[in-house]
Amino acid sequence: MVAANLYKTYNRIIKTIIVIFAVFFLYNQFFIKDNLSEIFALLESLISKEKFLIYTIPVLLLMPLNWLLEAIKWQKSVASNEHISISTALKAVFAGTTISSVSVNRTGEFIGRVSVLKKHSFWQGTVVTFVGSYAQTFNTFLWGSISACILLFSSDINFGINKLLLIFVFLIIFVSLIIFLFFYFKISWLKYLIKPTWKKTIRAVSILKSIDNRTLISIMLLSTFRYLVFSTQFYLLLKGASVELNYLVGLMLISCMFLFNTIRPSIALIEIGMRSVSALLIFKIYFIDILGQNTYPNSEVVVVTSFIWLINIVLPAIIGLFFIKDLKFFKKESKL
Repeated sequence: MVAANLYKTYNRIIKTIIVIFAVFFLYNQFFIKDNLSEIFALLESLISKEKFLIYTIPVLLLMPLNWLLEAIKWQKSVASNEHISISTALKAVFAGTTISSVSVNRTGEFIGRVSVLKKHSFWQGTVVTFVGSYAQTFNTFLWGSISACILLFSSDINFGINKLLLIFVFLIIFVSLIIFLFFYFKISWLKYLIKPTWKKTIRAVSILKSIDNRTLISIMLLSTFRYLVFSTQFYLLLKGASVELNYLVGLMLISCMFLFNTIRPSIALIEIGMRSVSALLIFKIYFIDILGQNTYPNSEVVVVTSFIWLINIVLPAIIGLFFIKDLKFFKKESKL
């Protein structure tokens, strides 16, 4: 009884801390950061244009689809050991987004999701959640690498690096991706990399054996579809901002940008500056170095990047604040 009351107290303290930190970061970004006021001024000028508003409508409609796909993907990840409803999965995903938005490289996402599970231990929940993240990250590296390869080898740009060396680098990357894909379908082999003395870790990882290849294929396809959804969101906003790009070229540039954002350290709610910098770098290379133009749509790219950050990171983080109260970070001792 004493332990149960102690766990409830710990839960309340942690949830309160998370909400305070998230609200502080949001307040800091919207009311203190000077660069955001400039971005909002640019955004206001675009929103006043009918073309941008027309393209914004499908972007906003794609936002719930984006998160629904993520919820279904996570639901499938845990289904072998615990059935959860779509509504519960959505709550967990949004709550995880809130926690991850104030953590480095969005690691808090695991904590938010695992905290709604009842049959999984904390570590089992973390392991199965990792499967979906693995599939999503694989897509980012796959399409980002393919896009970078096509853009570099379809132009004369080489950044002073020998073409043969570039070919060798990309060969290593694609061989690595094949190995990572193979390991994805043999992910239960992870237990063989763990020391036999780490019995709790082995028990947690053993849950991966219950996820069959059919489920793994479904998770990978859902990750691919979700990747296409948020890439298309970005492309539609570029079109609305009068950045004229072929759809495939636009997706390639966006994929390169996503790849760059994935490999650098970040904290979601305070990374808007870095997101804009990486987007500007990619689009500058394409318009100036590859196409040979004198200028490129820098302000439009900054505004679009900021708008995507608002609707795909900030808004879900705000929604997740309302579901933090449903999380249980400390459960029965046998579940820890």
